[in-house]
Amino acid sequence: MYLIGHDVIGKTDFKSLAGKVILESNRAKPKECKTGKKKVIRIRALNSIFLTNTLIPTNRFGSRAISTISIIEEDLSKFLKGEGVNDKKLAPSKYKRIFYNTYSQLDKDKNLYWKTGQNILLDFFDYVEDAFPEDWKNSADSYLLSSRYVAAFIRFLRYHLINKGDNLRNMPTALKDLKQKIETVEHTAGQLYFDKAKAKIATTRHSINKIFEFLKSPKKWKP
Repeated sequence: MYLIGHDVIGKTDFKSLAGKVILESNRAKPKECKTGKKKVIRIRALNSIFLTNTLIPTNRFGSRAISTISIIEEDLSKFLKGEGVNDKKLAPSKYKRIFYNTYSQLDKDKNLYWKTGQNILLDFFDYVEDAFPEDWKNSADSYLLSSRYVAAFIRFLRYHLINKGDNLRNMPTALKDLKQKIETVEHTAGQLYFDKAKAKIATTRHSINKIFEFLKSPKKWKP
């Protein structure tokens, strides 16, 4: 229902807007990027990874597509509402820092709301893919392309942007820092960072919050 709420029924509640973000991200067009002086076409990280059509049960890598309900309910809708972690809420005056538009502009134009949310989500998960490229394409052996991990990474984004007051452009640095911390916990060269064979990382048997706590502080995390 969340995925069709906006387009079919015209709903503009935050869960329906989050569903629209997921739906459009799943069919996002490639992005033209510059690598030095060269222009390259990049497939967006979130393209064709979600289960938005039961007739297409696999993602673009041939593994099981990601279920979206918990992602929408637990984290993405809350991000669009300006909710951080542990009841931290974004003041209306602070919306422009994250959403590039004022609260009143977003409140008046719900299409602007989901489009802005989609752009943020696409850029953030491109950063995630850049940080963990082998994990991103290997969901058979990595936990990363799973509903709970994707939700936990959105919570990681909420924490940094809303609780800590970071900017989206700083997220590659935050992800690089996360990568280095995981390396000190349990990692060998050539191994996936979220390898299902690892014993000291959060697994998909853990709750979204447990996985988020691991992402927030891998060294201090306890199962």
